[in-house]
Amino acid sequence: MARGEGVAIATGLIIAMLPQADPGREVAMVLRFADQARVQARVHRVASLAAVPALYQRAREGRLAARDALRLAQTLTMFGNLLDSKNFYAAATAVVNRLSEMFACEQVYLTWKRSFGQRLVAVSHGDLPQQRSTLAAMVEEMAQESLTQQSEVLFSAQIDGDQRVSAHAAARFFDLARPGNVITLPMLDFADDGEIIEWGAVALTRSAHPFTEAEQWALRLIVDMVARVLADKSAGLQILPLRLWAELTRSAPKWMQVKTLPGRWLLGGTVSALLLLMLLPVPYSISATAVLKTESVAFVGAPFSGFIKSSAVGLGDKVEVGQPLLAMATDELNLERETRLAELAQANRDAEINRAVAKLPEMQIAKSRANEIKTQLVVLDARIAAAQVISPIQGVIVDGEPAKKLGQAISRGDMLVTIAQINGLYVEAAVSERDLNLVSSGADARLTLLADPDVQFDMMVDHAIPFVRQQDAQNVFPVRMRGSEQSADWWLPRMTGVVRIQTGNAPLVWVLSRRLVDYLRLYFWV
Repeated sequence: MARGEGVAIATGLIIAMLPQADPGREVAMVLRFADQARVQARVHRVASLAAVPALYQRAREGRLAARDALRLAQTLTMFGNLLDSKNFYAAATAVVNRLSEMFACEQVYLTWKRSFGQRLVAVSHGDLPQQRSTLAAMVEEMAQESLTQQSEVLFSAQIDGDQRVSAHAAARFFDLARPGNVITLPMLDFADDGEIIEWGAVALTRSAHPFTEAEQWALRLIVDMVARVLADKSAGLQILPLRLWAELTRSAPKWMQVKTLPGRWLLGGTVSALLLLMLLPVPYSISATAVLKTESVAFVGAPFSGFIKSSAVGLGDKVEVGQPLLAMATDELNLERETRLAELAQANRDAEINRAVAKLPEMQIAKSRANEIKTQLVVLDARIAAAQVISPIQGVIVDGEPAKKLGQAISRGDMLVTIAQINGLYVEAAVSERDLNLVSSGADARLTLLADPDVQFDMMVDHAIPFVRQQDAQNVFPVRMRGSEQSADWWLPRMTGVVRIQTGNAPLVWVLSRRLVDYLRLYFWV
């Protein structure tokens, strides 16, 4: 019953099960009373008493979790401060000051690698001692000792002498500074090939009490997190050429890293060959966008105001000279012509009647009216004849679809059809003004159109047109090319492509550095 319900009672007895973390272990508390009435009165108190160990364990675990959460939050805050630090020394100072506050230390030292060994770079809440002082030398020796052993070195007066064999430098520092308790943690990293990289070390001193295992674990976590940040910021301590060389050698593939004397000779020979290669002249050309243009373009407009009656052409249709393009509606013109003919006949009759009755003024007025009507008939006949709009040139319709405007009212002069002549197409390249000085008349060029990139056409520079245009936010000059007699039958006006204009031979180093040199010359006015 006690296993099932936690508490059970019997005659003169109370049995309570105490909760255990280990499921394979049971602990029972048995209380014996002389009076059965006291058993009933005490059962609730016994149940509460049995829960005390579990409550204590949960409270203890909660305190430990709160402490670990606090340390993790402090570690993340330190990590963020390091990322915001301006340079390596500011980051190192932030690390030692923060560690001193987190672990209640009197002093925290941070050393970092130099050309030979370790150098002291930061001390918590104070200035750096002189680099050649005894204290600085002891701290650097203690840091190197931890790096050599690749583990934490913990030293305290409470440690037995047998455990101090591997902490000679820490012992000498302890005898000099009397810090009470010292722990040194190495900052290590691993290269891609598994080789250990020694960055630096952190040494903490505290006289109050020794460093616990939990604190050692927290320190190890913090040191591992900040080591990479400090390593990245330490790259700025070297001069620029050394940093560039270090980055180049570090980033180079393993098979390119030279470690032997023959390899160095081979590297030197390769570099010399590359330098000589840079001086060799190579063909150089400039590229520019190109467009096909036509010699003649005809813009066909409405001959008079009216309506489009019919049209048998559309975009892309080829037309010949004199081919009908569209027909204007002439019904109203024909009705008006018949009206004018009737008015002309009436004017002629009036003139004959007035001549017969000898009314000369009225006769002259009738004749003038007849002449005016004849002029109007000539205009009407001209409009009716012009209702059939024909093509003035041979070419292709590139704009306008009159068949889609049937019955639509149009005014005289409205543009209806644009015809581009397809015979005599030429190429016009848009050359940037920074490359114009390299283009000369008669230079060879190669044209590739987007419509068929697999085919190239030989061209030749004819002349540059002294007119500037804006293209892609830069000034370009039209350069006309000749050689269009090689044009294909599928060429059409306004096709675009790329043309490469040969400018001759130039050293490879000039080709690679031309843009940069021109920019520097303009910027520094040299």
